[in-house]
Amino acid sequence: MIPALLLLPASAYFVLMIIFMRKLEVGEIPKALIKSHLVIFTFILISTESLSLINSISFSNVLLVWILFLGSLIAIKSKAQKVEVINVPLELKLSSQIGFLTTAIILILVVTFITAVLHPPNTYDSMTYHMSRVVHWINNNDISFYPSSITRQNYLAPLAEFAIMHLQVLTDSDWYANLVQWMSFLVIICLGFVIAAELGLNKRQQFITAFIIATLPMAVLQASSTQNDLVVSSFIMSFALFMLRIRRNFGFVNILFAAIALGLALMTKGTAYLYCAAIGIILSIPLFTACRINRARYLEVVAKLSIIVFIALLLNTGHFSRNYKMYGHPLSTEVKQYYNDDKSSAALFANTVRNGALHLGTPSILVNNLLEKTLKEVLGSQLNNPLTTWQGTSFYIPYKRHEDFAGNIIHMLIIIFTLILLPLLLLKGHYYRVTWYAISITLGALLFCITLKWQPWASRLHTPLFVMAAPLMAIVITTRAIECRAIGQRLSYLILICLFCYSLIFSFNNKTRSLISLDWYYKDRAEFYFKNTKHVYQNFMNVIGILQLEKQKVAGIYCNDAGWEYPLWMLSRVGYNGKKNIIFEHVGVSNASKVSGIPLPEYIVATIMLDKWEEADKYTAVYKSAGISLFRKLGE
Repeated sequence: MIPALLLLPASAYFVLMIIFMRKLEVGEIPKALIKSHLVIFTFILISTESLSLINSISFSNVLLVWILFLGSLIAIKSKAQKVEVINVPLELKLSSQIGFLTTAIILILVVTFITAVLHPPNTYDSMTYHMSRVVHWINNNDISFYPSSITRQNYLAPLAEFAIMHLQVLTDSDWYANLVQWMSFLVIICLGFVIAAELGLNKRQQFITAFIIATLPMAVLQASSTQNDLVVSSFIMSFALFMLRIRRNFGFVNILFAAIALGLALMTKGTAYLYCAAIGIILSIPLFTACRINRARYLEVVAKLSIIVFIALLLNTGHFSRNYKMYGHPLSTEVKQYYNDDKSSAALFANTVRNGALHLGTPSILVNNLLEKTLKEVLGSQLNNPLTTWQGTSFYIPYKRHEDFAGNIIHMLIIIFTLILLPLLLLKGHYYRVTWYAISITLGALLFCITLKWQPWASRLHTPLFVMAAPLMAIVITTRAIECRAIGQRLSYLILICLFCYSLIFSFNNKTRSLISLDWYYKDRAEFYFKNTKHVYQNFMNVIGILQLEKQKVAGIYCNDAGWEYPLWMLSRVGYNGKKNIIFEHVGVSNASKVSGIPLPEYIVATIMLDKWEEADKYTAVYKSAGISLFRKLGE
């Protein structure tokens, strides 16, 4: 059964949509959902920061703020103008192609929703920091930084995890943690539809844009995970949408929502700084060119854009201050490891090619090896330049149904074709609204490639670029050059069918959360936390069993930055072994978050060798195995 309290955020979305809708038609529903999404996350951010200030993150307090929030929305709705119902609700008179696109989108949403609910979080980063930080916050009753060997639990932007925490507190489980990403998946599909309309695309192209986003393999995989790339994509796209609207109407509403979207994006993931900078800079150019020699108008534009930036930074004040207090920098000093140390044109070219190649992986190892060999000849020493490559990795082209590594090969091929054909269409005067938008996406891609080191898992970080580029792909797919008769039918139809069929592979057979394997039915839920590390599942169970047998309430955890922490919390919960929860606290912390004078716990769970810890001689091994060991404190 769905817990009744899960209906609180669901009801808030519903009431907000009614408030924002002016009339019941297909174009108004996605617009209302987008604004509702921004308001909901703003509420989550402000309420979390506020409760944390008084050390009051608890079930009763989180429940109270949601009740008050929903009650306020209902009061606002009672005074709002009634929604106008038109003669043909939702514009049901659709062409056969639009009908196919709509059905396909709904099918993908349903399948990913079911997958998200049936499977627990099990993404690698979720086990180390996304979900681990959530249980620490709940246990600490606030979001203050705490001693942790996994530094990402502290310094990385936390908004997506704030939302997960609210669901976890309300439902006392992680059954619905994946729905934060799924909801963002739905929102970015709607954003594609609305942005396409804003750019002047026709109704068919708007549906194709939404369909392109819905069939993006990386987006499909992440829709059932607790990563944050879809969450940040929803805010980046929202920022782009309201920046586009500002060009037509520089009013208060557009300024406010642009600021909120920018602030939420920055509060979710570091890549937003690059993508939003490109969007903000490029889409501001038409605003300044429209001023011409009008000095007063120019100053007005500067003032209003400054307000957007100010509000966005204001929303991030809490996290900035926590980082500054610990690291002396609002973004922390830990982020330096991500930056390129070579900013030359050769390095930029190599990084652009290598990042693009991540999306060209095929099921054929032979083809992938041939492509790698070709790129090695083209790029030479830049292929694995240590100044532009993540430490300990080397270039290769993956093909996986995994949310950390999957590529978007068909979409990438369409983008390559778009880069060739779209400039020709723009030069001919078609789609004039698209020009600055296309330039902003291009600049965003270049900023990413010149700023960040190449990483084997970078394909997921490209998600905002792909969903932003969907309207451009829709334009190219529907050009006369494509829509010719081929094998008895339009080539554009064939492309859309290929996109849909290819997406089904990732929808139904996710590498770590497969729907068709039926593992979710036959296997214990606890096993799914170890989908990426199956060989250590029983070892973790054994360690938890010993701790529970010894009736331990608190245990230390000694690990490195890749520690597999979250499963420890969940295996010790009521419902798995019928025992009380165990609280895990990091020991042997050597980074800026370390705190001295903390009493040593009776037991230490170690996921790495304990010999480098200065307190190691005070413990003796109780259980040793691959991936995890348990140590007990020696008697005085």
